[in-house]
Amino acid sequence: MIRSLYTGASGIISGQRQIDTISNNIANVNTAGFKESRTNFQDLFYANLQQNKNLENPNRLSNLGIMIGHGVRPGSTTKNFTQGPLIGTDGPLDLAIQGNGYFGMNKDGQMHLTRHGNFQIDTNGVLTNSDGYPVMGNFVGNLSDFSNLSFSPEGILTGTNAQGEIQELGSITIFDVPNSGGLLAQGANLFVATENSGQPNIVGTNLKQGFLEGSNVNLADQFSQMIINQRALEASAKIIHTADEMMSHANNIRR
Repeated sequence: MIRSLYTGASGIISGQRQIDTISNNIANVNTAGFKESRTNFQDLFYANLQQNKNLENPNRLSNLGIMIGHGVRPGSTTKNFTQGPLIGTDGPLDLAIQGNGYFGMNKDGQMHLTRHGNFQIDTNGVLTNSDGYPVMGNFVGNLSDFSNLSFSPEGILTGTNAQGEIQELGSITIFDVPNSGGLLAQGANLFVATENSGQPNIVGTNLKQGFLEGSNVNLADQFSQMIINQRALEASAKIIHTADEMMSHANNIRR
């Protein structure tokens, strides 16, 4: 019965981790470029309490003996990188990537990746995100000297100069990695590449100006998972309560 107490406790702890993940997903349902997370679970090691040898039936296919597991633990969290809905903003510097790929951000000399394309021009005429990190690309001149900035689907930036002439101002660079699931989330909608993700490579793009990619969190799915997890937590608590009552009855018998 002591084993059942630990097993029930493992269910409660794992359920708490699941709730933590779900609550973060729901909290970011309106965060542009956010990718929902999922908690993956693993069963714990098994105790071989009894090993039976059935010599009379050597062709038996089932396992022999008694093996009892010790509960569950969170094994990992994974990100769902499916594309979120494109939300129209009419912002001239709002960009959404249709399909695979990431914007590259230069944060303190290190490349960070993001799907959040809410950009602006800073006082130095540099294209940056809302936190002031420069967007990686090949741009010429001071962008604040131009009006009517426009991005083509291929990422080519054009603008109107002081003489009213349309001028090409360079292009934004789009990156992708071999395995998005291996990216490490840094907060602020940023990811960094790891050994598991592979190194970023420059790829072609299909940009949509005046749009942002919304969160890919499905609220109905998250609420369903929350209800299922709540029932599992209640069941785990019931296991502990039942095991405690059984131990109490056993102690009373001894008296």
